[in-house]
Amino acid sequence: MNTHSSTTQEAATCAFNEYDRLLNRLATLAQSLSSARDLTAIYRALCDFTIASAPCSGLVITIYHPDKDVREGVYLWTDGEEVLPADVPLIPVGAGLTGQAIRSQEIIVSDDYMKDQSTRPRVWVGSRDDNDLPRPALIAPMTIMGRVVGTLEIQNIEGKLYTSEHVTAMKMAANLAASAIDNVRLLEHEREQAFRLQQSQKMEAIGNLAGGVAHDFNNLLTVILGNTELAFDKLHEADPLRPRLVEVDKAAKRAAVLTRQLLAFGRRQQMERRNIKLNEVIAEIMKLLNRIIGADVEVNVKAGSNLSTISADPAQIEQIVMNLAVNARDAMPEGGQLTIETSNVTLDQSHQRQYSYIQPGKYVELQVSDTGTGMDEATKARIFEPFFTTKQVGKGTGLGLSMVYGIVKQHDGYIHVYSEPENGTIFRIFLPIVEGAVEKDEVYAEPDTLGGTETILLAEDDEGLRRLACDVLDHLGYSVLLASNGEETVQVFEQNRGRVDLLLLDVMMPQMGGPEAYERIRRIDGEVPLIFMTGYSQDLVKSRFIKQNIDVGEMGAVIIQKPYSIEMLGRKIREVLDARSSVRPAE
Repeated sequence: MNTHSSTTQEAATCAFNEYDRLLNRLATLAQSLSSARDLTAIYRALCDFTIASAPCSGLVITIYHPDKDVREGVYLWTDGEEVLPADVPLIPVGAGLTGQAIRSQEIIVSDDYMKDQSTRPRVWVGSRDDNDLPRPALIAPMTIMGRVVGTLEIQNIEGKLYTSEHVTAMKMAANLAASAIDNVRLLEHEREQAFRLQQSQKMEAIGNLAGGVAHDFNNLLTVILGNTELAFDKLHEADPLRPRLVEVDKAAKRAAVLTRQLLAFGRRQQMERRNIKLNEVIAEIMKLLNRIIGADVEVNVKAGSNLSTISADPAQIEQIVMNLAVNARDAMPEGGQLTIETSNVTLDQSHQRQYSYIQPGKYVELQVSDTGTGMDEATKARIFEPFFTTKQVGKGTGLGLSMVYGIVKQHDGYIHVYSEPENGTIFRIFLPIVEGAVEKDEVYAEPDTLGGTETILLAEDDEGLRRLACDVLDHLGYSVLLASNGEETVQVFEQNRGRVDLLLLDVMMPQMGGPEAYERIRRIDGEVPLIFMTGYSQDLVKSRFIKQNIDVGEMGAVIIQKPYSIEMLGRKIREVLDARSSVRPAE
């Protein structure tokens, strides 16, 4: 065998062995990537492969965001050490070497990286003392199914050039990494979706429980407050029992506030929606808000221009702003900045990919941010749960944010929170816009008297409430007919046809509910005015009976929320009776 053929055979053997080692390294990389469950493990496996397969003094891995056409630095290896960058600014993708690699989806090789990138932003690896020397570089786009996931950039300060073998090796490795990154992202997305679904189901279950408990508790509070109010009328100012009743009344009213908060969280609170401008609501409460927040907190309002109209209950929107502002103040014990901002936004498919529960569309955004202590992930996961609080005992009930959550959901909106320890908190609330002109508050004339002599048919299944309402109506001078359920209501009405001037019905009753009973009565006499009593929200009442093809709105019914006071009940009854008298034709 001559020398030339021997040399050729040795070169072939060497090339074969090197190719075999490359295949083994690729197999090892593929195995590592297939078992990776987080992105850092992928970056490390790719780094190990690169160091063993190509001249490498350092490398940078970036993730490409095509929607914004920017790169995010996620991993750096240089001088034998790895770095996981934090808070790295996003890099716009331009016409430089990396931009060329992303656009062409092909590997770009440079024999002198520092020279080729002299007029563009550059990433240094290795020693900066060698910047004057030619520095070969290889930029490999990580692609999958024609889509760029990120880039792998390697540099060699020793001046060794990259060959076609290096290009082949890095192309295969980069594409394996792209597939692994895509898989891990999918897993993370699925885990995030599963977590959000679990959280949503938990909040729904807690809301149902809280709303049900609050409804039952409202019945008890109505009895307590009503009987206390009646007792006050029977006692002289100097009676020694009066101070005790005052304390009972105060405690019951505080409990009523808690039940309203629970009903708000459970989305069972009564709402009076109308078309409003969010900026007007915020402007209305700013004077009060400044007094509550205190002088050491600077309040900034950035009202968006040409803000769209929303359908909302102004009082409940005020509750949202007040609760978030008070929470922000408590997170800034040494002062800071509170910013309230409004704007029109459009949530598109990209938002839905991130938050699957969002319906794409046009919204008005309310953003409340502070420069306070912020929250960690564990706290953020629980802030909307009823009675969860990070405040000291006696400093809060843990219902403020629960109430905000419930109000937002009851308005068909969404709420997001962004926060980091010591970096403040941002609450973003999205409320759907509606077409139509802004509606002003209706002005009702106060009745001259709360009492009367008309006959009222009262239907209430709770004995304590029925007895209380009967005493209240009797106290106001009305004649009262009683029923304990829907069936009995219809029977009493038929037995007293022509005598009944007003129906005062509980919504939920055994055997037959209030709306069903009224449907039967309306077929007998469609002219009888109606007031519903309920511990649930007006919207919930309407939606419940829409499912049964009963239109509460068509009934012309007025809904009064429990717990009610004597004055509230008396005023509402008088308003309905007087309204009927004003439209009744002359005899």
